[in-house]
Amino acid sequence: MYATFGSKARLLTALLDIRLAPGGQTGILDRPEMQAICGERDPRQLLRLFARDYAAMSERVRPVAEVLRTAKAAEPQMAAVREEMEVHRFE
Repeated sequence: MYATFGSKARLLTALLDIRLAPGGQTGILDRPEMQAICGERDPRQLLRLFARDYAAMSERVRPVAEVLRTAKAAEPQMAAVREEMEVHRFE
């Protein structure tokens, strides 16, 4: 594990990345759901698609994010990774 990821925190971030973009997509914006959202012209349908996608993504990511959130109290590296994720989230 350490040879591949370097730390438990990086293992968790790798797992989050997989859960954010499952199916081998290179990034979150490459997912079919995001492509449908970006291509939608009807504002109401766009909001429905976004809400559905956000709820599904939250369901996949929340358990791992919660582990990282609670672990930050015990391990400083977890806190640093969590802070890094928060910065990226708001960019």
